[in-house]
Amino acid sequence: ALAASIGDSVAALGLQGALAADEEPDEWFADRYDELDEAAGRLGRLRACLESVAGQRRTYASQTGRLAENLGRLAGTQRNAELGLALGRMAQSIISLCQLQASQAEVEELELCDLLADHNDGLASQRDCLTERARARRALSDAETALNKRREARIRAELAGRAAASGPSPADIEAFEDEVERRQLDFEAVSQAARRELARADRRRDVELRAAVAACLRSQAEAARRALIGLEAAASETAALLAPADRAVSQSVTGSSADC
Repeated sequence: ALAASIGDSVAALGLQGALAADEEPDEWFADRYDELDEAAGRLGRLRACLESVAGQRRTYASQTGRLAENLGRLAGTQRNAELGLALGRMAQSIISLCQLQASQAEVEELELCDLLADHNDGLASQRDCLTERARARRALSDAETALNKRREARIRAELAGRAAASGPSPADIEAFEDEVERRQLDFEAVSQAARRELARADRRRDVELRAAVAACLRSQAEAARRALIGLEAAASETAALLAPADRAVSQSVTGSSADC
């Protein structure tokens, strides 16, 4: 559920960013839109990779679990007690590997997705700054449009010689001029705040996130390697116990062929 939520948020980042970036006249802010879009894309790809790895681990855990069950049953049927014990140890090693894979899948889905969620929150905060600036810019544009319409209406009325009767009054135009000035001040204040917030955003967080995920996966790979060493030792022990039986079968087959 968390991974799906992150996916939805990442998609929203890209879509909203693309829509607002088309209207952005300031090159510096337009570059920030591009950066957020790229970061959202990387986050989405990383999330998809982690979901894939976790799914593969679960599949592997299920398969090794069935193998361990089969080996356990085989160990119980052995007349050779030593071989039965060796098969049991091998089954136990496989069970340990199965449990490790299942727990690592949980780590990838919970702990690593928590890292992604935290990073996504940072991107969302930056996006909100840009969204607030876009909203203030549109409000200013709307106020300027309204003022221009009234000025044009005033001019048309004056040219027609009926300003007092039908055109906007000077006080009306002055009120809209005040509104434009207020919207301009709001836009400048929001832009300054957004610039400070976006400049403060640590561009290294993206690199640090990927480094943290890579370090976690390397740690998990090392744990799996150690588990495989134990499995390899148990398999070697079992193979050594099976070798005399294999030689006996081979000699029996050779003898039968010679008799023929």
